[in-house]
Amino acid sequence: SPRSGISLPRFVMGIYFQHIVEEASRQLQKVHGGRYQMRIASDASGGARLAGLELEVLDSTHAGARPVKSLSGGETFLASLCLAIGLTTRLQAHEGATINAMFVDEGFGSLDRSSLEDALEVLNVARAGHAGRGLVGIISHVDALKEVISSRIEVTADPKGSRLTVRV
Repeated sequence: SPRSGISLPRFVMGIYFQHIVEEASRQLQKVHGGRYQMRIASDASGGARLAGLELEVLDSTHAGARPVKSLSGGETFLASLCLAIGLTTRLQAHEGATINAMFVDEGFGSLDRSSLEDALEVLNVARAGHAGRGLVGIISHVDALKEVISSRIEVTADPKGSRLTVRV
C-alpha cells in the first residue's frame, strides 16, 4: 500500500512468509527441548523491515530475542532444516502441491550427538506427515548416521571409479 511503502505483491509475500516461519517455529520447538522459537524480526531496519524477511530467534535460556546470525553452526543448520520443512508444509497445505521427497545435503557434520538425534526426529516427523510415504534423502559423510539409518546407498571411491552399495 502507498502509506506503508510496501507493494501489494510484497505484502502478500510477507503474509505467506509469516505462515512459513510459524510452521518452521513449530518444528524448531521440537529440538533442544523446545529451547527455540523463530519469528520475523519486528525491529528490522531499512529494506529488511520493508521486505519483512529478517528473522530472529527467541531462546528460552536468554531474555528476549536475538538475531538468527547469533546461532551456532549446528543450530543454524537445524533452523534452516525447519524452514525447509515449513516451506514444504505450507506449499502442500496452501497450494495443493505434492512433495514426496526431500533431500538434505550435508550440515550433519556440524551437529553434536543430541542435535543429530533432534534433526533426525524432525525429518522423521516430516516424513510421517506424508502418510509415511515421504522420502527423506540425506547426503552426508557423517559416520554416526550409519548407526541410525539402515536403508542407504553408500558411495565408495575406488581407483577405477566410484562404487555403490545399497543397504536395505
